[in-house]
Amino acid sequence: MKKLLSVGVFSLAMVACSQAPQSVADEPTSGPALPESEFAKYAGVYAGSYVCANGENGLTVSFDTFADLIGMEGEKTAKVEGRLWFYDVMSNTSHPSGAFKLSGTITGDTIDLDPAGWISEEPANWGAAGIEGSFVDLDVEMMLTGKPTGPGTGACQDFVLKRLEGL
Repeated sequence: MKKLLSVGVFSLAMVACSQAPQSVADEPTSGPALPESEFAKYAGVYAGSYVCANGENGLTVSFDTFADLIGMEGEKTAKVEGRLWFYDVMSNTSHPSGAFKLSGTITGDTIDLDPAGWISEEPANWGAAGIEGSFVDLDVEMMLTGKPTGPGTGACQDFVLKRLEGL
């Protein structure tokens, strides 16, 4: 009986897997589709590290939403929302970990973000920082170069983050 049941379950699974997935276009929509921001090409998760007075630290930034705005003199700009995680690395295992929201603007390939509230509990004696930087499209990968901004970041070096693929 176990073999028959196993064959039946396997056959059912094969039929379910072989059926074509339903197209999103087949689903009813609640209104007209919103135009995609030209800045959406920068969306994703970027990771790397940065070095400050307390040593090397891990850094991951996620860019989640982009809302196009009209900048000065017709310059294309978008409002950006994201999240930032910082954490210890092998070379600096005593670094605190935390996460906070980011909010700011992107103009061309330049981004300017400020902290917008903690996601995690704020580590003792630690503050959220902003980011100033630029996106670099190397055709084979997207990168974000920049620096942390705000109080206590004067000794920080520039960072280079790579967009993670395949998530």
